[in-house]
Amino acid sequence: MVAFMMQSSLCRFFLLGLFFSLSNLTPAQDYIWPTDASRGLTSTFAESRPGRFHAGIDIKTWGREGYKVFAIRPGHISRIRVSPYGYGKALYLTLDTGEIVVYGHLKAFNDEIEQYVWQQQQKEGKYAVQLWPSADRFVVEQGDLIGYSGQTGIGYPHLHFEVRDRGNKPFNPLLLGYKVKDTISPIIRRISVTPLDAYSHVENDWRPLVEETVYIRPGEYQIADTIDVNGRFAFGVSAYDQMDGIHNKFSAYKIAFFIDDKEIFRSRYDTFSYSINGMAKLDRDYRLASLG
Repeated sequence: MVAFMMQSSLCRFFLLGLFFSLSNLTPAQDYIWPTDASRGLTSTFAESRPGRFHAGIDIKTWGREGYKVFAIRPGHISRIRVSPYGYGKALYLTLDTGEIVVYGHLKAFNDEIEQYVWQQQQKEGKYAVQLWPSADRFVVEQGDLIGYSGQTGIGYPHLHFEVRDRGNKPFNPLLLGYKVKDTISPIIRRISVTPLDAYSHVENDWRPLVEETVYIRPGEYQIADTIDVNGRFAFGVSAYDQMDGIHNKFSAYKIAFFIDDKEIFRSRYDTFSYSINGMAKLDRDYRLASLG
């Protein structure tokens, strides 16, 4: 549940789902979709993970392995990591733009990379290796086959797809202009009102009040009655988004909070720095979220 500190009572939320684009980024046609598995997602950017944000998007592979994985732009393989944990078998592709793309949980690399990795594993005498090939060792063109989707590391079969800027900061891959089919408005499940100090109360109580929402129409909800508040308090919203044909639940891309049609708060998940990734719990109210 995301919380907002406020001192008023007349308010409304605005949540935006998966569709968006930014005009100052490289045009979408300059990047191809990274796999032939699907254009469905199982997770979106900056969703909650234990003690961190999710640094990419997860692409649905329908519980199967072996879909083709492609270079989205020209570049070179700058890092190869093989581990029984985390991203499992992963490729790091440095693009001609300077951006870095991470492909995680692969079943296998292409034949040339597989042979190179096997030789290094034999040399080091272990399965887990981390390699940094020279820039001219694995040069790829857009659309080249570089691997196959799998489930190595952690999780159900899927492709973890991550894009980082030149400064190694992950950003939302959908900002590159990729289109996913999303005509479903985000769903608001409940709101919360939490007193923030000893002089504040909600409905004459110091405990957080959580109210279920009443569905009016797609994208519009209300609560059954007004809420009596006094002092300093925080609003929270529990919501999720969905996309067409996929049952997974996703975090909303953007959340805005209004009082009397004046925007008071806005949260949008475009990028974050690894230096603050450990502070992810500050972005959610885990006490309220644990209530279900």
